Amino acid sequence: MATKPLQIGAIGCAAIVKESLLDVLPQVPSVALAAIASRSLEKARDYAAQYSIPRYYGSYEEIIDDPQVELVYVPLPNGMHAEWTIRALRAGKPVISQKPISSNEAEGKGILEVERATGLPVIEAWHYQYHPMAQRVREILKSGVLGKLLTIESRFNVPGKWVTAGPDNVRFKYELAGGVTMDPGGYCVDMLRFATGEEPKVTSAKGKLIFPDVDIHMEAELVFPSGLKGRLETSLDDEGDALDEVLEVSGEKGTMHANSPCMPHWGDPYIDLTVDGKKTQERFEKTPTFVFMWPEVVKAVREKGPIRTTAASGVKNARVIDDIYRMAGMRLRGL
Repeated sequence: MATKPLQIGAIGCAAIVKESLLDVLPQVPSVALAAIASRSLEKARDYAAQYSIPRYYGSYEEIIDDPQVELVYVPLPNGMHAEWTIRALRAGKPVISQKPISSNEAEGKGILEVERATGLPVIEAWHYQYHPMAQRVREILKSGVLGKLLTIESRFNVPGKWVTAGPDNVRFKYELAGGVTMDPGGYCVDMLRFATGEEPKVTSAKGKLIFPDVDIHMEAELVFPSGLKGRLETSLDDEGDALDEVLEVSGEKGTMHANSPCMPHWGDPYIDLTVDGKKTQERFEKTPTFVFMWPEVVKAVREKGPIRTTAASGVKNARVIDDIYRMAGMRLRGL
């Protein structure tokens, strides 16, 4: 007898719900979007009708209270992630939250307290970590093929022409924990931590603001316990025509250039490795990262198995982001 797909209830009708779940359902039969909620019943009803979602609600609480929902998905604006993650946990539901899991480190620690108290898993949706390309990046750096690692840089620059840079864009609302470092910049921080397996210290940061305390461009320098020097650059106003999303590493024996490691399905995913003067290239399929993520989420929820992208790791990511804002002379999000 076939196992029923994991019944997911999504809070909100954000565009990421379609990209991360609805678009990949044909490739991931182990999950189903069973219910959708909006603060507008009409919007939820229209969304459910458009995508053949069985149930819809006019409040977020109703998703949490739905006895058939096994996992609550929180794709709301950044500043609302912690509140609704905690509400779902206290209602007895596991949670997968869009990143960042919290507005700041202190808020994230509050999530961890409730997670421990309830014994329910909280998963941060760093989907790229599940993709074979990201796993290969980490494998290469751990293998020692580059020798002692010297520098590492993560860039995630989005063309400005792709972005509506105005006060109505939730990405630029301070009260919703907006700012580029909370958006593509979060990928840079997480990739640096994931690839190295180390927790960095921020040594300097400089941001370009679009509104008071809201960054549209950020650059930061970091140092890792091993002595490795790191750098990140992220923007939502890049002058280029295409996404600039790369990880570059140098070591005593060679270099690695990973193209589109966080968004392989958006770009041209490959790894160039140069060791002792010899260059090789590995190419990867543009299979959406979410296709690899959801089966592991199902195991974590139903079999209480381990998960790669834990809430605890998300809080460590938040610590680095907090420090970037401090070094840039900006207020932390959520304060």
